[in-house]
Amino acid sequence: LTRLGMVVVQHVVLFAAQPSASPEGIDNMLTSLRNLKDELPHLIVDLFAGEHDKGAWYDGYVHRNGDLTHVLVVTLRNRQAPETYAKSAAHVKVVQEAIKPVCDLSKTVAMDFEEPGFLSRTSNTRSIAVGASLVLSLGVFIGYALASKK
Repeated sequence: LTRLGMVVVQHVVLFAAQPSASPEGIDNMLTSLRNLKDELPHLIVDLFAGEHDKGAWYDGYVHRNGDLTHVLVVTLRNRQAPETYAKSAAHVKVVQEAIKPVCDLSKTVAMDFEEPGFLSRTSNTRSIAVGASLVLSLGVFIGYALASKK
C-alpha cells in the first residue's frame, strides 16, 4: 500500500438488484462500474464493485444487508471530484444503461466522506484492504442505511 499523503473522497453506493434482474444484467452493471476507473483516471484513484456474498463468512454470521445486494466504493482524488464524477458522460451512461435496468433505485443508498491519509493499492499489489477507517465507516453506514429504510 502507498500513502498518498492527501485527503481523498470515498464515494460509497449500496444497490438493491431487482428480483427480475438477469445474471447477464448484473454482470454488465459490475463490469461497467469497474470500467469507470479506466475511463476516468483523472478523477478515480481506486474503485471496488462487488456483490454481497450470500454465504456464511463465519460460524454465526448474520446477514445485515436487507435488500441491498451490491456495493460500489470509489476513491476520488479530491474534494472537487465528486461533482465532476457525477456529471461525467461515462458515469451518466453507466447509471442509465447498466444500473437502472437492474436495480431498484428507490432502495439505493449513497454517501461521500473525506478520508485523510488514504492508503492506495499499488499496481503490483492485489490487496483489497482499503484502510481500517473505510471498513469501520462502511459498517456504520450500512447499519444506518438499513435502519433508515425501515
